[in-house]
Amino acid sequence: MAISILTAPMDCSDEELLPHCIALAGLVGAIPDDGAQRRLIVDCAIAYGCGWRRTLRDTGDCGVNGLWESAFRLLVGQITAAIMVANDRLGAILTPLLQDPNEISAMDDLRESRWVIASTLAFRLIKPLHSRHESAENLFAIAGNRDINGAPIAEDAPRRDFTRVQGQGYSLIPLPAGSRYIFDVMSGNAVAVSEARVLAAGPGGRIVIRAGDFATVEVAFPVDANLSRFLRLNSGREALVRAAVGPVSLAQWECGCGSWACAERHRLASWVPDPKLGLKDFVNSAINGRDFPLKPKALIAAMYYSYLSREGWGGSPGPDSAGLPRIRRVLMVRVTTAINPTTGQVEEKQDLRENFLLLSAYGDFGPVRVVRCGRCGRFRHVEEVICDCGAEEPKGAPAAVWAPLPLFRPLAGPPPDGDPLVRGLMSEFLDRWMCLINTADPPGRSAERRRERETYQEVVEAFRRSDLVRAAELIEYARSQGWSVPEVEDDKDE
Repeated sequence: MAISILTAPMDCSDEELLPHCIALAGLVGAIPDDGAQRRLIVDCAIAYGCGWRRTLRDTGDCGVNGLWESAFRLLVGQITAAIMVANDRLGAILTPLLQDPNEISAMDDLRESRWVIASTLAFRLIKPLHSRHESAENLFAIAGNRDINGAPIAEDAPRRDFTRVQGQGYSLIPLPAGSRYIFDVMSGNAVAVSEARVLAAGPGGRIVIRAGDFATVEVAFPVDANLSRFLRLNSGREALVRAAVGPVSLAQWECGCGSWACAERHRLASWVPDPKLGLKDFVNSAINGRDFPLKPKALIAAMYYSYLSREGWGGSPGPDSAGLPRIRRVLMVRVTTAINPTTGQVEEKQDLRENFLLLSAYGDFGPVRVVRCGRCGRFRHVEEVICDCGAEEPKGAPAAVWAPLPLFRPLAGPPPDGDPLVRGLMSEFLDRWMCLINTADPPGRSAERRRERETYQEVVEAFRRSDLVRAAELIEYARSQGWSVPEVEDDKDE
């Protein structure tokens, strides 16, 4: 009966239905008859209609033949229900951090897109393989925030926000910071080479590419759930993945969670009917994680978060840019206050905490490198040598945290060396440019002004490093955009 209902729109004959009935009866018959069979019959029929325990043939347009539309719609409905739960949880976390009415609209768009996203995730559950990459030589090159040929990234790409993966005649969609591409070695031996380091993986091995903040890249070769070998690339560095000896074949997976247990948790083929784990429970676990009620730490290892952090929604990713808006789990500085029991004074304490953040073209959040003061424990910008408390020694290594960036970070004085005349001219030039930007857009909220402010800040940073060549290149780029950029000269001499 379940098969008849699911295949009714297909107008199948009895002869066509009979093999499916026999196959499904055998699958359900393997379940112990303790009252659970009847409850799981519909689950098994839905899963069977979506290719569970049978073979679906690929089509030329990356679709599948033999998928039952009614079963697929029921599966999408279960995923949609899970997404709605996650959206409510994410909305409660993100709302206090939204900075612009357009970001509120973006969250509304996310809720409206639930059916489209659920359909994509359902297809990933059914057909987890994205593509195969085969070669006897070079497979692809990996670089953070730079073109493979060494040219700067396209100017419309999110600033310092993606990794490029480029093969022979093709490019994968730019990988945003915090997200992953996953490849399994199906045959042969693959190696990743970066400068003097080489990592290798044989059949059954895995390669995980993770984009990081400030154009860094992490290429991991996991050995098991808790052990990996890494190649870490700084901005502009490259790694080449190629065959070691003879041909090699890599399978790229649709899911971007990066979990060692992805094959068990995020593929419909791995579902095992059980009275304690129906299809709906399996789907909830795959989409939102294994904890109920939903917990953030479980969500970041699930399929829905990996989709939101890599593909996002509403945007149009291209060969030179990653789509916006997206949601990402980031590290932030948390400030708390407490009364010192000895002095009776209120003291401020800072620590690092992970949180979800909406990344859009309208917010002012961005990554900042900070270090913790060894005396007072407060965080300061990595370029600030002395803490407000007067201490110089930092505690631990620098960390990348996300915070609302000021419209303009203070210049903090000229570089320690250089021509005093040049320092004076540049300081005056930057002051005049800052005034022009504020005059052009006092609220400072348009995407155009945001790009100009970012370029301005890069000029400030280049000047602080005494890199006048880079500063000149950025100023020339700003003028090419039609922005109101003053001349780099002393007004008194005009």
